[in-house]
Formats: sequence, structure tokens, C-alpha cells
Amino acid sequence: MIDRSRLEPLCYDIFYRPRPDVPFFTALAEQYGGPLLELGCGTGRVLLPVVRRTGVEAVGVDLDEGYLELCRSKAAGDPRCSGIRLIHGDMRQLDLGASFRLVTFPFRSFQELLSTDDQLQCLLRVREHLDDDGVLVIDNYNPSIPLLANDPVGVESGRSAVHLLPDGREVQRADRVVVRDLASQQQVCETILYIGRAGEVTDRIVRTYRTRYLFRYELEHLLARCGFRIEAVYGDYQRRPFGTSDPGELIVLARKQLAAR
Repeated sequence: MIDRSRLEPLCYDIFYRPRPDVPFFTALAEQYGGPLLELGCGTGRVLLPVVRRTGVEAVGVDLDEGYLELCRSKAAGDPRCSGIRLIHGDMRQLDLGASFRLVTFPFRSFQELLSTDDQLQCLLRVREHLDDDGVLVIDNYNPSIPLLANDPVGVESGRSAVHLLPDGREVQRADRVVVRDLASQQQVCETILYIGRAGEVTDRIVRTYRTRYLFRYELEHLLARCGFRIEAVYGDYQRRPFGTSDPGELIVLARKQLAAR
């Protein structure tokens, strides 16, 4: 039987493994090179395949020790991952004593910063760790105004397909928004895991988390305030221009704004 503290990170990998963001971040690492700093690396769902494919030196930072532990276990014994350094820490307080060619916030990790002060503090620390010719990449979701206005709060989504856990049990996932605060642009959400055998649910595990969504020009202004210039804004992982997908992604590439010499 899998311990509950390990179950949530394991299920995260199960349900999010097929996302198309891994080839996108792999291509970025191939294009810009390392060293790479990934903020909100979690279980290594993105970080590990990027390093295995490209061989870049990398550092992963996350505030959740349970997710990091799974990342460590997946990297252990794989010589391709020997150059990865994993750090339990707060992305607002980075002090790594190193600089990086590529800094990434994959899959909404920047949206875990809930206030403007948090966002600015983090971006200023990132700027101190980014090479002068380095690239910062932030992957947020693009907020859908119709969805924010009309999507019911407190209603659970339909359950996912059934997946098997390593101990033979079955797991399904559902989600719901339990609080939507339009003024603060924050949502309190739940991920619900239904676990059982032979179609009978024996356990229901709920993870509650809070995120803040950002709109395009809000994010661009935050970056400008912290000394970055925008290089590109994409609407999906195929690098199509922002606005061509509905609602699509909000992926911003930025570089340091350097003083004129």
C-alpha cells in the first residue's frame, strides 16, 4: 500500500505526464543551452526528461518536499541526471550563488505567487541569477473571461479515465473551484482523487490549493518593472502567436534589459 504522503505526487505524474509542454521546454534547452534553473520543478515531470534529452546542467527548486522526494527517486541511479541539483526552497528567496543561461517557470508555477509583492520579489531574484544573455520563460494559463464570469463555483468536474497505481489500486481524478475571487484574481481549487479496486471507491483524497491568474499585459508590466524586456509571447507550445488559441497558454520569453554602454 502506497503511503498517503507519496500518493499525491505519484498521481500528479500519472495525470499530467502526457502534457505537450515537455517537448517545448526540451527545445528551449536545446536552443539556449544551460545551465538551466527550473522553478517549481515538483516531481521532475518536465525537468528530468529535458536533462535526459539535452544533457544540460540543471538546478530544480520547489517548496514541496514530498514532490522533490519523488523527483530525487526518479533521478537516482540515472547517470544522465547526475548533473541535477535539487533544492527545497522558496522561489522568492533565491540565493544560489550561480547564474543561469535559461530560467523557467513551467506549468503555472509562477501562479503560485499570490501577491504583486511576491511576484516582484521573485522576479528580482531571478534577474540576479540570469546571465546577461540568458532567457527567462514563464508558462501561465491564459485566463478565459467568459469562463471566469460563468463557470459555476463548487461544481466538481467529471471524473477522469481510470489509471492503475503501482500497488494495483485504481485512481480517478476530478477538480473543482471552491472560491473564485475576481477582485484579487485568485482561485481556491481542489484536486480530488478517488481510489479503489474493481470500480469500488474506498478512499477519497482532496488537495486544496490557491493560485492567482494573470493577464498578458499585467505580466508584461511586472517583467518591465523588474528590468526585463519581452522577446516573445506565445499562445501554445507550438510557439504560435499569443491570441491564436482560445484561451490557450500565456507563455512569455524575456531577457534582461541591460543599461546602454
